[in-house]
Parts: sequence; C-alpha cells; structure tokens
Amino acid sequence: MEEQRAPESLQPFLERLGVALTAVANGDAKPMKALCSHGDAISQCGLWGGVDHGWAEVGERWDWVTAQFMPGPGVVTTDTVFLTATEEMAYGVFLERWSGQFSTRAEPTEMMIRATLIFRREDGAWKAVHRHGDDNVAKAPPR
Repeated sequence: MEEQRAPESLQPFLERLGVALTAVANGDAKPMKALCSHGDAISQCGLWGGVDHGWAEVGERWDWVTAQFMPGPGVVTTDTVFLTATEEMAYGVFLERWSGQFSTRAEPTEMMIRATLIFRREDGAWKAVHRHGDDNVAKAPPR
C-alpha cells in the first residue's frame, strides 16, 4: 500500500467512518447513516448487489445491511489504497477487512471488501455521497 495522509479537514471524518463501519458489523446503522448525505444525490452499489439512489433507498439499504449482522463480535479495519481531496470533494479506494457474526450463520465470518467512496462537504461537514463495495479484491482472468 502507498502511505498516504488524508487532508487535515477529512481525517476526523475518516476516523468516524471506521467507527461507523464497525457499528454496521455489530448491527447498528445509526453511526453510518449519520455520516451520509440525506439528499437525492447519494448512491450505493453494495457488496450484495443492487444500486440504491437517493437517501430513502440508501438509508433503507444500511438498515438492511446491519440486519444481516448480530451485535457483539464485529470489527472492521480499513487500509487506504488511494485518497485524494479538494476542499469540497474527496474520493478514495479502500480495502476493508470485516469480521462479524451473520444472523444466518453459526460461526463468525471474515471478508475483505474493495470499496470506492466519494465524499462531499455539505454545510461545512464531510458526508458520504457514494459507496461501491465488492469482494473482487484479487485480480482474476475473465470468467
């Protein structure tokens, strides 16, 4: 990984994002939803498929995602692959290591997600406006 430092104004947001992702892995959507834009110009292409657009769909999707996890053992750590920002927008590519207990499985699960995120300042605060996550971390030939 290339060592990168987020712009000073973005760093506290990224730290809260890490805490929010761990909350998701423990069945709590509130911290993640608080970091998202609540307008129409937000989208999400999640690990488990689909394309959600607008806060009504994205907010509902975070509720669904967190319902897949049982509270307690979840932890998410993130490595920044790439991050760039202006004073108003930022985007980055991250590798997220998720560990948690799915509500449908007896044993804890670990997975790695390749995530692309876009952030925008709204009323002076950073907000997430797009997330694309998938598990295609390793390079592979066409299927």
